[in-house]
Amino acid sequence: MVDKAIQREMMNFENEWAQKEIQARLQWQQEEMNWMASFFAPQRIAYITQLEKETQEERMNVEGEWNKEKALHAAKVEKAKHYKDRVYEAYQKKESSRKKIKSAHLTVVSANGLPKMDLIGSIDPYCKITFGGFSSKTSVKKNTKHPVWNENFTITDITTADALELVLYDKDPDADDVVGHITVHEELKEWIHHPGVEKTFNITSRQGHKDKHAQGTIVLKMVFDIEKTIDPFDDEYWKNTVNERMESRKHQFENNLINWDNEKKREFSLNVRKPFDIEKQTAKDVIQQRVHAQYQYVPH
Repeated sequence: MVDKAIQREMMNFENEWAQKEIQARLQWQQEEMNWMASFFAPQRIAYITQLEKETQEERMNVEGEWNKEKALHAAKVEKAKHYKDRVYEAYQKKESSRKKIKSAHLTVVSANGLPKMDLIGSIDPYCKITFGGFSSKTSVKKNTKHPVWNENFTITDITTADALELVLYDKDPDADDVVGHITVHEELKEWIHHPGVEKTFNITSRQGHKDKHAQGTIVLKMVFDIEKTIDPFDDEYWKNTVNERMESRKHQFENNLINWDNEKKREFSLNVRKPFDIEKQTAKDVIQQRVHAQYQYVPH
């Protein structure tokens, strides 16, 4: 009986205070507007100013560190140039010659004027290709001294220090005959500057071999995807590095501001509701005490 009485009282209590809370919310909204104008906005501006100051200081520190490192690097380079000119030049030449190639796209276009290898019949030519660690071969073209392949090969993990080598063979049932070969090295640099241009190469005997039938020409074209060499003291590289760092700082700045906003609003919400919640809890305690006294209820 007591429990039911308490339940009725509590239902009436909750309904009454739900109406009071609706009215209180209008007052809270007005208080929040006043708080936003008088406290939140100025404090927020001050916090943003502080974050911007920290960001600017970080940029200045980064610039100072970079300028210091760049000056030290420049001094080392000058010293190397002054005392070890030939060693330094050899080092620079080696570094530039070993520029990394992401990939090379080779097209074996055609060959012309290949020799007849056997007494009977013509020639069934194909090419074996090696470039760095890459190895492959073209298809066999039957009975022609002027084969047309137009076959494409994608090659990776090479540098401009590597040489491209093609060995031409005549396909035979027993053992394939070597027609001749070409080695392409210095010409690779021309393809770097003029990609996709067809170039004609004379077929010669391999070094250390006597390919007596070596004659004719072969047509190739090449396109390189060069990996850009990164100089950590290059101005453009430095700008990109700083911009990336500042972009990261910007995201951190924005997240800090969002967290600050949420924390301040949560604090305000708790503070503005606190008197209401205390009053509600006090009224609830009074009702429970009154009902317990009325029914002389002693909780177990």
